[in-house]
Amino acid sequence: MRTVSFSDNKVRLLLNNEFINTFTNTTGDPTAGQSIWHDPDDLAGNCTRGVGSQNVQTIFMTPEGKIFHAAKGYLSAEDLLAEISFAKDLFTEIEKSPGAANEIVKQAHQDRLEELGYDEEQIEAAQSNSPFLLTKLSGESGDLFSGKTRQAELTSNAFSIKNPMMDYRKFEKDPAVLVGKGKTAFVSTRSDGVTPAKRSKNQDNHQGASASTMDPSDDPTELIKKLLEKQ
Repeated sequence: MRTVSFSDNKVRLLLNNEFINTFTNTTGDPTAGQSIWHDPDDLAGNCTRGVGSQNVQTIFMTPEGKIFHAAKGYLSAEDLLAEISFAKDLFTEIEKSPGAANEIVKQAHQDRLEELGYDEEQIEAAQSNSPFLLTKLSGESGDLFSGKTRQAELTSNAFSIKNPMMDYRKFEKDPAVLVGKGKTAFVSTRSDGVTPAKRSKNQDNHQGASASTMDPSDDPTELIKKLLEKQ
C-alpha cells in the first residue's frame, strides 16, 4: 500500500489536507500475519482487497484516540479514497453532536452496509465473528477472492457497529476484535505477472532457515488460494 495506494496523488492530497497521519510497523508482532519475501526492487503487483488483514489495518481516530472507522487488509487507491471520504464525512457528523458519537458511528456503518447490499443476517454474523461467514460469502459470489473481499468489507464496518469509538489503546492490546484470531498472508504478484521462486520464502526463512522453493511458472493465484486454505 505504501508504494501504490498511499502514493496516489488524490489519496496523498486528501490525507495531507484533512488528517494527521501515522503508522505502526507490525513486523515481528505476534498478532500479525506473514508476508512473502521479495526483492526490494520488485515491481508492485495487484492485490485483492482484504488480503493480509492481520498485516495491515487502516484506522481512523478522533484527536482523543477514539476509533470511529476501520478497514482491514489491503486497499487499492480507489478503495482507500472511498474509506477516507466516508471517514471524513462521519467525523464531521461526530463533531456536530459529540455526545451522541456512539450512536452516530453505529448507525452510519449500519446504513453503509445496507447500501452496499448486505442483509441483516450477514451484518449480525459479522459482528459475532461467525467462522462460517467467509464460506457463505464465497458461495454467494461463486469466487474465493470475491468472498474474501466482501468479508473484509463487511467485517470492517461491523467492527465499528459493535465497538463504536473504541480507545486505540484497547485495540493495540487486542486487534483480534477487528482481524480475528486466524493467521493471514500478504501476497502480491509482480505487475508483469511473474512470481520469482524466492517469493515463496517468508521473512524468517530469509534469515537462514531452510525453505522449499516454488517453480517460477506456478500460478500466483493458486499460491494465494493455498495460503488462504491453510488458515
